[in-house]
Amino acid sequence: MAYEQSRIKQQKEQAFLQARRAALFEEKQALLEEKRRLETQIASQSDPASIELMLMRGLGLVPEGQIKVLLSKE
Repeated sequence: MAYEQSRIKQQKEQAFLQARRAALFEEKQALLEEKRRLETQIASQSDPASIELMLMRGLGLVPEGQIKVLLSKE
């Protein structure tokens, strides 16, 4: 009977640890993806075309000679 209780406890602990391992693996994958995205963003900061695109998206600026067009939902 003591053996059976010990075995059940061990199975519960093993299931908990496997679930924890899976959660940590998913978190690791998400963090690695974010790291790759940030590395790409840092590497592109020296590229003039990328800087221009970031300014256009982030600040709403347009290059000289281009016209900014705003569309309304009305």
